[in-house]
Amino acid sequence: MESTNFFEHNNDESCQDAVICWILSFYNDTTSKLHNLAKDLLASFVPLTPTDTTIEIQTQVSLKPNGRIDILIILPDTKKLVIIEDKVYASEGYKQIENYIEGVSQHKDYQGYKIYAVYFKTGFYYDRDKLVAHRYNKLLKNHDKNWKCEEFKSIGGKAFLELLQKYKGQDATLDMYIEHLDKLINWYVDYGKFQEKCKDKEHSTEWNISKEFIAQHNLMRAIFPEEKWDRDKENPNDEHQLYEVYSKSNLDGRPWTHMIILSKKEYNIFWRIDTDKKGPYLSLRYYKRDKKAPHPQYSAYRDIVTKLDIVKDALAKQDKKNKKDKNWECPNKEHCREATLLHIHLNDILTHWAETGDAFIEKIRKITDDFIAQANKQFGETD
Repeated sequence: MESTNFFEHNNDESCQDAVICWILSFYNDTTSKLHNLAKDLLASFVPLTPTDTTIEIQTQVSLKPNGRIDILIILPDTKKLVIIEDKVYASEGYKQIENYIEGVSQHKDYQGYKIYAVYFKTGFYYDRDKLVAHRYNKLLKNHDKNWKCEEFKSIGGKAFLELLQKYKGQDATLDMYIEHLDKLINWYVDYGKFQEKCKDKEHSTEWNISKEFIAQHNLMRAIFPEEKWDRDKENPNDEHQLYEVYSKSNLDGRPWTHMIILSKKEYNIFWRIDTDKKGPYLSLRYYKRDKKAPHPQYSAYRDIVTKLDIVKDALAKQDKKNKKDKNWECPNKEHCREATLLHIHLNDILTHWAETGDAFIEKIRKITDDFIAQANKQFGETD
């Protein structure tokens, strides 16, 4: 039976904008049963005082050439502004919030106002989202003179749901949204399980990791915990930092996920999770920035990989069994701009994850550490 919850049929950012504004609209109505919810939500964005008696809510506020703010809340009594960048699935565009703050601070109508900024995302927080919070909080902590913002907050779906659930049963529309948001958060839990297959009937034979970005992200983070990722250390050779997990789509729409482990001016070396005709795989790859330039280092890096004890052992065991469908491969792709150093098929590993998952994680960590040590010894550390 088709869902009667209309939020199930309209779950994009514009709908979420409307929900936030709808809740906040009760702030000005002290007689409403949702007034306290509005007050609690607003208080999670900005410090409130007894003199903050009314608010004004604006949406899609154009600040040419600084972009368009999703939601702008004005507290005229105490001259405060709240900028809300609202997301469901996507992440912040390049310096979106920073541009909004700059635009508002220069606007003639808001001179003398204190500015507060909120990154509001109900969907899964990928590394790019975590970098948003880290970057803006760092600007605040360092008292950057160009940062014209009193406070920055990052609010996720779970925190929003916990707030809403305190008022469950007081309004039918609110209850429907609570049900919808709870399903959304649970969807990320279910489809983030990389070692399981899809729940929906259409793709029930496929692994989550072949269909969903979140499952790929979770596997990469299971292998390489966030402790290895230094969010303060920029990569001069790439927009992505070392050990930052990031994802995009293939031409056919299937997701792929990368994590750079070594970076030079001429090339990156990274782990990739993707899917081919044999199923999901994990591969170590060499990417040459200039497609016309030769890359003699590839052969040297491939030699390093093939001489690692774990890789040699895996390849030897397969040769002894004369397996045609090898799980571990070291193909020679010297003439490719993005060349594979090591290719590991994951079907068997995922099928027996409960028994072999921990050992597999330790192998990949060991391969990575030994590879980087040998590479640095031969070519020097990351530029």
